[in-house]
Amino acid sequence: MKKIKFIILLFFIVLITACAASSNIFDDSIPLESSATIVISEELVIKSYNGIPVSLKKPSFGSGGTGFTFPAGRATFIMDLDTGMQMPNIRYMARDISLTYNFEAGKEYQLRFWFADDEGNIDRSNWGRGSPGILLSEGEFTRYVHKVPLTFN
Repeated sequence: MKKIKFIILLFFIVLITACAASSNIFDDSIPLESSATIVISEELVIKSYNGIPVSLKKPSFGSGGTGFTFPAGRATFIMDLDTGMQMPNIRYMARDISLTYNFEAGKEYQLRFWFADDEGNIDRSNWGRGSPGILLSEGEFTRYVHKVPLTFN
């Protein structure tokens, strides 16, 4: 009986993990060691990759981010932003934001809307400190390697 409970528990853990994040592969014929991966936060919607329209599958639930694996090298993404804060009631929206960057093979990047200073520092504890932008970081989200500045009226 304990073995059956353990198997059922293991099944649910695997199911929840699989649904909490999504992965989209642009070209599965490209080896992973020649690809880059970007994890896109939920407030951003990627509309195109290098001029090719894309519709990325998002996670079923949670905020694991949308994963996208593509050939390494120079790439341009066009995206929309739609997010807000509850206190105070502020909504940030922007359309057709362009980000171009030379992505390195084998690296994982994060793409988010956030506030940061001009030296590349990201203060995750204070949303609103610094200037807003679409931030691209390698690995942990503590310093950005590229920023698309945004202004709102």
